[in-house]
Amino acid sequence: MKGIFKTAFPFCIAVFSLLAIGCTKNYYNGCTGEGGDNNRITLSSEVQFGTTPRIQDEQIVNGQSLSLFVTREGSTAEGDQLYQNNRITANGMGGFTYRIPMYYPSDGGNVDFYALHPYMSDIVLTTPHSFAVQTDQTNVDNYLMSDLLFGINTGVTPQVNAIPLSFYHRLSKLEFTVTTSDPAIDLNQLTSVSVLGTLAETTISIYTGITTPPTGTAAPILAYLDPDVSSVSATLVKGYTAIIVPQTVTGLQQLFEVVVGGQSLYYTPINDYTFEQGKKYIVNLDVTQSGITVTSQIVNWEDGGSIGGPTGPR
Repeated sequence: MKGIFKTAFPFCIAVFSLLAIGCTKNYYNGCTGEGGDNNRITLSSEVQFGTTPRIQDEQIVNGQSLSLFVTREGSTAEGDQLYQNNRITANGMGGFTYRIPMYYPSDGGNVDFYALHPYMSDIVLTTPHSFAVQTDQTNVDNYLMSDLLFGINTGVTPQVNAIPLSFYHRLSKLEFTVTTSDPAIDLNQLTSVSVLGTLAETTISIYTGITTPPTGTAAPILAYLDPDVSSVSATLVKGYTAIIVPQTVTGLQQLFEVVVGGQSLYYTPINDYTFEQGKKYIVNLDVTQSGITVTSQIVNWEDGGSIGGPTGPR
């Protein structure tokens, strides 16, 4: 396996084949199986739910599409790419539908699997591909399109047993809780939570899962309010979440914005802060009329770090 990843995305895809005899000829986006359905590869997901599942933390959401490459073991040559960017789509029940059916090679040779979410129509196996998170993640489609996942399993022998394909989060996630003890603030009037000052673009290789440092122009990332976990009252709002490209944000610039009753309130850390790849940050924003105080805790996406401490000028 190429690269070292601390914690797998807590679900896996399993690959099944009834026979190890399959296609005899390579085609772009697929190959023809002489053995018919008996030799077809199908995919299913094995999901392990945590105590508080969040959207796409532990299972690929229904209707989400992925790019999948299947190659002969250890080779990236064009002729050894059995399936180039086959589009597979989650069905929400632990399985997938396929744009093109897939078969093992006729000689029974081992294969490698490489996958990315979301689907990218023009991706090439060994060439880094540009990717950008959506700056407006307030709707579920844009939020999910921002969740960059990399999956890999190499040296797979055709067999009847399930072949796991573990996924890894390649970006950083923030989950927000907003609180107030200020009687002048009613969080029922909260309309948005945003991450400020981050760059939205990167590149990723579907072959290695390696991403590059962020690029582009800094722009606000508007967070998504997840209805499955949200809670709203005058003093407490839960459920806002955003995905950003891993990067270091310079201190003494605004990092978080909360809009309540038409008023924008900001948090400005004094020190630089680094958001790491594959980490999830649980952030509590305590708002008053004069600004925001931040505390945080660590949970698994993988584990994230703490955000908080002294506040700079607002």
